[in-house]
Amino acid sequence: RESISILMDKLIQEHPNNFEAYLISGKNISFKYQRPRERRKKSIEHFYKAIELAPNNPEAYHALMEYKYIEQLDILDLKSNTDKYNEFDNELSVIVKKFPDSPRILSTASKLYSNAYNLKDDVRREKAINLGKQAIEVANRKKSSSLNLYYRSLAGVYSNCGLVSESEQTLNLALDNYVDDSQLINTYFDLFAIDIYNGKFLEAVKSIEEFKSSMGGFGFSSEDVLKCKVGLEFYNSVIYA
Repeated sequence: RESISILMDKLIQEHPNNFEAYLISGKNISFKYQRPRERRKKSIEHFYKAIELAPNNPEAYHALMEYKYIEQLDILDLKSNTDKYNEFDNELSVIVKKFPDSPRILSTASKLYSNAYNLKDDVRREKAINLGKQAIEVANRKKSSSLNLYYRSLAGVYSNCGLVSESEQTLNLALDNYVDDSQLINTYFDLFAIDIYNGKFLEAVKSIEEFKSSMGGFGFSSEDVLKCKVGLEFYNSVIYA
């Protein structure tokens, strides 16, 4: 881990004007900074530097969004601290406006706004939902192989906002748009998780049993079958805990 830190420092020293050097270093800050908040602060500094060097590249913006606003304490702060939320809203609005054709940026912003929803400010909820829908529209237009992922992300946004029926409907759309077995399995897992999260245990049990009985017809690899068995065992353990 210490060697990674040395490599990252060397990377910056040798390529001080290369945005990718700061992007890579920001994602790989190690135990040179012993406290998590110190590591994250340094990562964020590197992402801002990457943005300064390549202001039209979405990668550093996406990393900044993921690192700056994703931890639980930050989420609680966004829900309760108006000044913190306004700072967040201003920054994300600029990023979204800059990259309106990036489903990844739009979907991540959607998720972050749903995290910031505090059950009082419906504008936050509407922003979250609309950005998630925009991500799907762009991905659909671009015929993205990640369309399933954006449907699943919007389903999570609906769930965060207490819209369980809309969440389940969106996951059914995700099932219509998977491109490989991994996406299919993960979509079913999302269905189980959302039912459990919202206390719909009987529905979760029913869905799990239906999936188990139809697993043999999907033609899964032995590795995917094992993944399914482990996942189903986990969800059952949560239900019957």
